[in-house]
Amino acid sequence: MKKIFLIFAAAVVLSSCANAKGNKTLIEQGLSLASLMSEKANSETYLALVMGANDEAMGDKIREIGEGDVSKPTAVYCVSGDFSEFYSTMLSGLGGVLNADFAKQFSPELKADIEKQLLSAVASILIAQKSGSTDLAATSILASETAFDCPELKEDCLYIFTFKKAYPVAVSFTRRQGNAVSAKANFVPSKDFIDELSALLSEMGGILKIEKVQ
Repeated sequence: MKKIFLIFAAAVVLSSCANAKGNKTLIEQGLSLASLMSEKANSETYLALVMGANDEAMGDKIREIGEGDVSKPTAVYCVSGDFSEFYSTMLSGLGGVLNADFAKQFSPELKADIEKQLLSAVASILIAQKSGSTDLAATSILASETAFDCPELKEDCLYIFTFKKAYPVAVSFTRRQGNAVSAKANFVPSKDFIDELSALLSEMGGILKIEKVQ
């Protein structure tokens, strides 16, 4: 069951981004969110506002996660694949009501909404699976969102930014009405995250892939 959940957690990131590779707008928006999260982590006023003054250990963890320069990424990656098909396949492996035709129980609108919510929560799911509750709580306090117009984005996707001396940042981009796109960013407290994710995807037989786009 644990292995199935790990695979499912990875699957959550795998919305296709074939039309978003190296997209300048997405990179700029992602780096802007990374900068905002870094500012939060290094603002004693912000930490006092959201945590109070009594959780020194959590404050130290947040500062550790948010330290380092996130202005210039060493690389930007896009994870791609057929999200809908893979999502169905992984959930059907859990049994119960989630059989091979489970998606037919949802309207197209509900299915799309579920997929967008899962994609937006991808970093939190992976952090909880790998690192536990403390890291999840710390990164949740720093998580940041924005919305902008991006008519060239045709499919929801996930970008992962890596930095020389800072933790990676994962940013989900989901399309909304018209040309609107919502973005949600989280730090991922593992500097080996790209290697770990690449190895996991390789074990899955190359159905899904991670590509360097910058």
